[in-house]
Amino acid sequence: MPKDTKSSNAISHWIGAHEAALQRFIRSKTPDAAQVEDILQDVWTKLLEHPAPESIRHLRNWLFTVARNLMLDRRRKQKALCFSQLAPEVATNLDLYFNAWASAELPSDVLESQEFWDALQAELARLPPAQREVFVQHELEAIPMKELSLRSGIPINTLLSRKRYAVLHLRKRFELLKRK
Repeated sequence: MPKDTKSSNAISHWIGAHEAALQRFIRSKTPDAAQVEDILQDVWTKLLEHPAPESIRHLRNWLFTVARNLMLDRRRKQKALCFSQLAPEVATNLDLYFNAWASAELPSDVLESQEFWDALQAELARLPPAQREVFVQHELEAIPMKELSLRSGIPINTLLSRKRYAVLHLRKRFELLKRK
C-alpha cells in the first residue's frame, strides 16, 4: 500500500485518468471479460507495489507495458494449442492449403497443363529445403502432419509454420502467373 496520503491521492488520480484506456487496450487483446478485469487489477497492483510510483517518467507508457507483459505472461502459462487442433474453419484461414487455393483461383485448364506443373516444380526448387520437404510431403503426397512430425521428430507447429511460408510463397508466385 502507498506509504502516505499524497501517494494514495496520486495513484487514485492515475487510475481515474488511465483506467478506461487501459481497459479498452486489454479488451482488444483479451476477449474474456473476467481476464480483462484480472489483468487490469494486476496492473494497478504492480503500480501500488512499485517502490516510487511518482518517479515513473512516462506513466501511461509504463502502465500499457505492464498490461502487455501481463497478457503475454498469461498466454505463456496457458497450454498452447497446435494449429492442427484448431477447428477446420479456422485452420483453412491460416494460409496452409495451396491445393484448395489453386483450385479456387486458377482455371482448370491451367491446373491440368504441363506449364503449371513445370512452374510448380521451379517454384518448389526456390524454396528452402525444409519448407519444400514439408510442402511436398503434406500437400502432394498427402502425408498427415502428425505422421510427418512423428517421422522427423519436428513439432507439428514447426512443420505447419514451414508449410505456411511455402504456401504463401507459392501463392504469391502463382498470382503473378494468373495475371499473365
